[in-house]
Amino acid sequence: MATDPRPPPARARSFREALAASAVAWPTSDTAVDAEPHLQGVVDAIGGLETADIPAVWMRDSALVFAIVGADGGIRLKDPAFPLAGENVSPSIMQLIRAARGGRPAIGLAESASGSLGAFCVSPAHLASAWPLSETARSVLNEAHFVLMAFRPPPLSPIARLAASAFGLSDLEARVAGALLEAPTLDIAAGNLGVGRETARSALKGAMRKMGVRRTPALIRRMLELLCGPSPEGDDDLLQKTLDLTPAQARVARLSARGSKIAEVAESLGVRTETVKSHLRSVFAKSGIAGAKDLGRLDVEMRALATLAQAREIVGWTDQAEGRLRLVVQRDGRRVAFVDYGPKKGRPLLVFHALASGRTLSPRLAGMLQAAGFRPIIPQRPGFGLTDPQIGDYLSTAADDTVAVLDAVGADSADVFARDIATAALMALAERHPDRLGRVVLLNPEGARRPARTSYAISAVAALLQRHPEITGTFFEVLRRQTRTDRLAAIVQESFRNGAPSDQRVLRQPEALAWMVRDMQAMVAVTARGPISERLVYARGWCPPTGVVDDSWIIVTSRELGPAQPGAWWTAAGRAKLVEASNGGLLLAVSHPDDLVELLTSR
Repeated sequence: MATDPRPPPARARSFREALAASAVAWPTSDTAVDAEPHLQGVVDAIGGLETADIPAVWMRDSALVFAIVGADGGIRLKDPAFPLAGENVSPSIMQLIRAARGGRPAIGLAESASGSLGAFCVSPAHLASAWPLSETARSVLNEAHFVLMAFRPPPLSPIARLAASAFGLSDLEARVAGALLEAPTLDIAAGNLGVGRETARSALKGAMRKMGVRRTPALIRRMLELLCGPSPEGDDDLLQKTLDLTPAQARVARLSARGSKIAEVAESLGVRTETVKSHLRSVFAKSGIAGAKDLGRLDVEMRALATLAQAREIVGWTDQAEGRLRLVVQRDGRRVAFVDYGPKKGRPLLVFHALASGRTLSPRLAGMLQAAGFRPIIPQRPGFGLTDPQIGDYLSTAADDTVAVLDAVGADSADVFARDIATAALMALAERHPDRLGRVVLLNPEGARRPARTSYAISAVAALLQRHPEITGTFFEVLRRQTRTDRLAAIVQESFRNGAPSDQRVLRQPEALAWMVRDMQAMVAVTARGPISERLVYARGWCPPTGVVDDSWIIVTSRELGPAQPGAWWTAAGRAKLVEASNGGLLLAVSHPDDLVELLTSR
């Protein structure tokens, strides 16, 4: 049964209206804005941001395939790997086309060319303009056509390599996990690989332990999420409508698809185990799904397609030249993501990203750090990028996550480069785990400079959120919806328009602006919880711990950002070396990478 992934059209509301609906007032006057009249237009623009926009969605380049079909079901063009055979679509896909004639995308299950069930999305041509179609596909597309989107049939070797790289699986563990994407049972997967059953079982246990799961459906989900990112929890409506389930069956299906055992599902829903078994039998009979493993795979695919169908832009993603994405699973089940640039024998250098950028390094900086003997490693703090939000205190979680990253790469300690808003997370790490830190370079600690007259728009925004923490959550959730490439590029350029000259020069370079926009999109690809939590740390009166700064620290402030704040903590930070950079602003690491490398290597 097809389902429409889009909610009914709603009137777009502004950020001010969203605050009002939450009984929170938009500040009509603020000291930072009063002091900087030229920033009033920026603050007004923020207040008018629409809340109904849909953010850009990231997807690995190799994950999706497309086909162009006519209203009669005839295939006009398709990617070579598209999982349909013949010149016409199947009756199940034809049903989706009929549903999409209503003017909205439709999602459902259909038999693929290999005979297995797959998830498909069908959209009227005009709504698929954001989809990453080839130029050839766009050349044959017209208003009478429909566009089919599906996941590329899982090539086992590439997915196994992704899992091995991200979770540190052995070759056999990765191959067994990858084989389970297609094989109905472990015995068949072992036979396909030419290994013994017990050997395969042992490898599967090792893979599950490293990936932080207990059952095959959850393992399959984590592997597929390497292609399309963590799927939103959502509610049960998608499964219910797509598979034609009752509400009770949909609740059972959702929990089972996420790896819960029958007894766990029964306890969670407050029903008997026999009731759960009965509902699962009905789910499998109605859908044609063979078991919980396939249900987990299709649940990921359907939820990802539902998100992609309503996105204004699908951002293609690749790890090429961006370091190696890795994931470590904490004891509480949270995933911690980090990017490891290598080489393994280099001196580990933890790079703490800023509030909205820094998930990756500019190619020039990465190369210079490696040439200087470093192994750059960028942990994504809780709620940023692909790291799960914190459970409990934000700073404690951020510190413990960083230690888990060091343990994962086998490092007893590491040098550190941190900047601006990462100050609190760095200080928490230094207080809780001082033995894990070597040399520290801290650039422009949060609040280090008093904004000059020709300053950044983001300075006024930061001051506004500092004085009005009650609007922080709404602000970042609304801002997250502005992550289409064109819109985000305009916001970045406007934010730096009156900033440091060196920063403006960086953003006048098209490749630098494009890198920064992609970096920011990835930081909030899943949630805005990270920026919200970190901004609230300061708004709630964070004070740096004492006694953690020693002569291994270098604290750098940029003169281009304005005059230094008198009497700030870093001016009396123990034996730290204080440096004022005559050139460079917020993007000093990009505009002056040689200066940063010199600071990190000086003795």
